[in-house]
Amino acid sequence: MRHFKHQILFILIVLYSCGHDNQSRKVQSASIDILHNDTLFKNFDTLENKWNSRPVNFDTLYRLAKQLNNQADNYPNRKEIKLTEIYKRCADIYRAQQFPDCDPNKSQLLCSKDTLLIIDCYKKAIGIFQSNSNSLSGSSTDAIILSSSFADAMFQLADVYEQLGKFQLALPYRQEYLALLLRTEKPNLEMVADAYMYLGSNYELQKDYRTAYKFYLKELENNKTDNYRNLKNVESRIMKFKKEHNLE
Repeated sequence: MRHFKHQILFILIVLYSCGHDNQSRKVQSASIDILHNDTLFKNFDTLENKWNSRPVNFDTLYRLAKQLNNQADNYPNRKEIKLTEIYKRCADIYRAQQFPDCDPNKSQLLCSKDTLLIIDCYKKAIGIFQSNSNSLSGSSTDAIILSSSFADAMFQLADVYEQLGKFQLALPYRQEYLALLLRTEKPNLEMVADAYMYLGSNYELQKDYRTAYKFYLKELENNKTDNYRNLKNVESRIMKFKKEHNLE
C-alpha cells in the first residue's frame, strides 16, 4: 500500500513538472516572439527610412533587404499583416538592383539579379494579406486594402510577369486588381480607367485585339470625368488601335 502511494506521488510530481515545463516553454516562446517583433520591425523601419532618403544608396538597401527577407521568412507569426509591407518592399528593392554589364536595351526586370526572388516576395505579400483579410472589418476595409501594399503587390507582380513575357500569368492579377477597385464603395474612376487600360494592354500583348479593344473602350468610358484632362489623347490612341486591327 505504501509502495502504491509512492507511485501516485511520483506520478503527480511528474505531471506537475510537465505542466511547469510546458508553461515555461510558452513563456519562452512568447519572449522569442517579442524579440522577433522588435528586431524585424526595427530593421524594417530602418529600411524604409533609407528607401525614402535622398540620395538613395541601392547597394546598402539591397543588403538590408536580403537580411530583412531572411528575418521575415523565419518570423513565427504568419498572421502578422505587416509582413505584406515587408515582402513587398524587399521585392521593390530587388527590382532596382541590376547586373552592371546588362544590355541597356533590356527591360529593368531582365537585368535584375533576383527575378525569382522578386516574384516570390510579391506572392508572399499577396498571400499573407489574403489569408488574414478576414481580420479587417468596418467601413474602412476597402480604403485599407486599396492603400495597402497588397493592392500594389498585385499590380507589380502583373507587371513583372508581363516584362518576362508571361502574359497569361499576369492576367489573373490584372483582373483581381480591377475587381478590387470596382468592389469599393466609391471607386476612383481614374484608377479604374488605368486598370482597364493595363488589362487591355495584357490582351493586346497576347494578340487578342478584340478583347483588348473592349477593355480600352471601358478605359475611355471611365476617363470621362471633369478631372481628366487627357481625354483626347486617350480617344486618339484607341481609335488608332481600332483602325490598325480592323475592329468594329
